[in-house]
Amino acid sequence: RRGCKLVPRSVVGVAAASDGRRQMSADEVAASSLKRALAGSLSAVRDLFSMWDRDGDGRVDRGEFRGAVMALGLQTPASVCDAEFDEYDADGSGAIDYQEYVVHSLRQALAASASRVTDLFHRWDEGRTGAIDRPAFRKGLKAMGFDAPTDVIDSTFDAINTGGTGHVKLGALISVLRRGGTLVPR
Repeated sequence: RRGCKLVPRSVVGVAAASDGRRQMSADEVAASSLKRALAGSLSAVRDLFSMWDRDGDGRVDRGEFRGAVMALGLQTPASVCDAEFDEYDADGSGAIDYQEYVVHSLRQALAASASRVTDLFHRWDEGRTGAIDRPAFRKGLKAMGFDAPTDVIDSTFDAINTGGTGHVKLGALISVLRRGGTLVPR
C-alpha cells in the first residue's frame, strides 16, 4: 500500500492513561496523531489540497491521500489512514473533492476547539442575541484562519441551520459537533 506505512504496534506505541481509564490502542493513538496533523494545516486548506491532488483532477484519491499522510512524516497504519480517508470521502465516491475536504476540515477544526466552542460562539455573536447569522459565521471562520470558498461555508452553515431560521444557536452548533459527520453540504 502506497503512502500509509504498515507499522508494527510496538513502534506506534500505546498511550497510558494516568487516571486509571482504559489505555488507547495503537490505532487510536495513530488516528489521533493523524487528525492533529491534518487539522494543524487548516490555515492553508487550499494549498494543502492542491499538494495532495498530484494529478490535478480536482479530487484526491486514496493513493494520493496515503502519499499526503506519508509526506507529513507520520507512521500511520494503513487501516487508520484508510479510515481517515473514508471520513473525508462523505459521498463514498472513492475520492475526496475540494468541498468534502473543506467541510470535513471545518468540522475537525470546530470539534478540536469543542472546549472553546462556547467562547468562540460568544465572540461571533457580536449582538449578544444568543444566535449567529450567516455573515457572523463567515466572519468567525475567517478569523479562525479558515480560508474556504463562501459557498462551502454557507453549505456548512445551512447544515447546522436545519430549521431554516437563518440563525444558529449555540446548542445547535454543539449538537452537530457531538453527532459527528453531519456536516455534509446540501
